[in-house]
This record gives sequence, structure tokens and C-alpha cells, in this order.
Amino acid sequence: MGRLGCFTIFVVIVVLFALATSPGKKSHVKKVASVVSAVIEDDNSSDDGINIVTVDKANGINLVERSLDRMITVEDYLLCSVGKVKWRNREHIVSFGIFGIVVTAPKEMLKTKAKSLLSI
Repeated sequence: MGRLGCFTIFVVIVVLFALATSPGKKSHVKKVASVVSAVIEDDNSSDDGINIVTVDKANGINLVERSLDRMITVEDYLLCSVGKVKWRNREHIVSFGIFGIVVTAPKEMLKTKAKSLLSI
């Protein structure tokens, strides 16, 4: 078998692996929720307020994840998937997934983006 045959087999195997491991909506929601929860924890760490995430975890219900489940839409492109949130009639990409791995923007970037979106 020549080099072209080996390369073709390799590409087919990689494509099949990507198809089989493309992350779904649940994976995107969990990853974005963990980043958003970390941002809320960092931002809400003052002593005068109640930490929403701590109260939430004590009750065993993840409010952030449930909220994001309604907000995030995932576009599946067979080999990869993209998580988006629609806010003020604009779609914002919040996550990207390929080979079973979901990647989000760093929490500092999400924090500044959230503050700019929430400001009027």
C-alpha cells in the first residue's frame, strides 16, 4: 500500500473518530456552566452578600446549568459543534467542541463580555 493509501486510511479513521466523539448540548452546557459558576463565585466573594453558587450546591440543584440549558443552542457540524447564546438579538459563540472536548473562552474574557452585555 502506498503513501496515498495510508494517508487516506488515516484521514478516514480521524473523521470517523471525530464523528463518534462530537460533543452534544449536555457537554457544552456543563462546560459553560462550570466557567460561569467560577465567574459568579469570584465576583460574589465579598462578605456582605450570599454566594449564589454555594447556596445552590448545598441544595443539590445547579441553577446555572438549568438556566444555560434553556439559553444555549448547539450547532452540530458533524466533525465539531459550536455552542451559542442569543442575547439582545445577537448570537454569541460561547463554546467549541471536537473529539469529545468542549473549550470555552477564559473566565476573565467571559466576565468582561458579560459585563459589557449587561450594561445599558
